[in-house]
Amino acid sequence: MFDKTYYATHPVMMEEVSNAELRDRYLIRNLFRTGECVLNYTHADRFVIGGVAVGSAPVTLPAQTEPPSAA
Repeated sequence: MFDKTYYATHPVMMEEVSNAELRDRYLIRNLFRTGECVLNYTHADRFVIGGVAVGSAPVTLPAQTEPPSAA
């Protein structure tokens, strides 16, 4: 369902990180794609960020299912 999941980072992991690694860990790319609903989840803030760019056809939201733990 999610395009990418972003994980929380411990401060020790950030001591010698490169610019490329920072971009990979935190930059949300391609959030708006024509005709798609794009969702990303971040553990750092525990939220979902998404974008929708409507094209010439209707955009379908991702199918959501109840997790097995909720049964």
